[in-house]
Amino acid sequence: MTRRAAALRILMAVLISLVLNILLLVLSASVDPGQPRSAFARAVDFAYAPGFYICQRLFSNANLSSLVILLFFCSTAWYSLAAWVVLVLAAWVHSSIGKRQRKGGKEAEG
Repeated sequence: MTRRAAALRILMAVLISLVLNILLLVLSASVDPGQPRSAFARAVDFAYAPGFYICQRLFSNANLSSLVILLFFCSTAWYSLAAWVVLVLAAWVHSSIGKRQRKGGKEAEG
């Protein structure tokens, strides 16, 4: 893997994570805390759970206003890592399938 490809995967992972976190932020703002918990609200809470857990462990004594910003950063870091792993695994599977197909094609010709 070249440095350019690695940098591109990291950039793509961060952009995917930012878009996902902005979407989650908009969706969580639309959840009314006064209403009973719907399936939609539980899904948003589930999506924020890893970032919230990391934020809670690292910044347990932060005040509420900074906790929201820290949660956004922790969630972005978590989903960036997850997206990067998915992109690397997808590239690895794609290259191994391509090698297998090329190898199979050479055996058929020989």
